[in-house]
Amino acid sequence: MMTWSNFYQQVADKIESRQSSKAIWLKPTLDCLPLPIQRFDEPFLPLSKSIIKATNNSVSVYIFDLASYLAIGAAGIVALERAIAYANQDAITILHGPFFGKQYKVLTEDQGLNVNSLTVATDEDLTYYIDNSPYSAFLYNGTLLKDGGVMSDNTLTLFSTNYANISIEIIDTNFLLQNNLSDTYIETVKSTIA
Repeated sequence: MMTWSNFYQQVADKIESRQSSKAIWLKPTLDCLPLPIQRFDEPFLPLSKSIIKATNNSVSVYIFDLASYLAIGAAGIVALERAIAYANQDAITILHGPFFGKQYKVLTEDQGLNVNSLTVATDEDLTYYIDNSPYSAFLYNGTLLKDGGVMSDNTLTLFSTNYANISIEIIDTNFLLQNNLSDTYIETVKSTIA
């Protein structure tokens, strides 16, 4: 059974094995599509896969922005589901809502999107997901003084009363892509992560 301590340890192990405490926040938008990706009718999956493939040895966590994928409708949800499955092979995956309420636990399960964690909107929601294994969650733009996680726009922090806190730098893919939409966008992504 997955508890917060198990999840914390899983993240710590991933950081140690990759020797990287960085996360990629995948927030695809139609106006930030590199030239090689623009040729696809449904571009979010090829974009997500190319970024994951280019960074999978040096990134421990992938954060998927639900609203960004929803922006293109059903094709976006299919891209989200497949991109999560692609990243899930060897990384921690987080679905960013932030969600309000307890009914979203199904998103973390096999019959849902099969992510390792969610972002939530309130302390009460965070407590629910942390206390009801096998779920875990991060409070978005909040403060926390107990076991659990907090996510801001640039940092993911895991708190533990038994271990040292873990801080993970979040790199926003839109920021990276705005700087280079040419054929060499993957090189820009790689050099920023390194």
